[in-house]
Amino acid sequence: MKKLLGIMVLGIFLGFNPLVVKFSYAGLTDVFKNDLEFCIAKVYEEEPEYAYAARVCAGASSGVKSCMKKVYEEEPEWAYAARMCTGN
Repeated sequence: MKKLLGIMVLGIFLGFNPLVVKFSYAGLTDVFKNDLEFCIAKVYEEEPEYAYAARVCAGASSGVKSCMKKVYEEEPEWAYAARMCTGN
């Protein structure tokens, strides 16, 4: 029982630790975002201008989130990944 409690506490600590979430591939709340929200949030982190993020992410449909993650692995720039996956 103590091991189970320890595992749960460690999991909660790692899941909500700001340093882990900041440097993780996707934040804790990114799971609940749709593809357009995910795209705009990631592009806005790099370029803090909503108009640019909205223009780059226009037309984001299903599958854009996974496409962006794959492109980001090769070229670590969210705006580039958004342009490649949405065609903008």
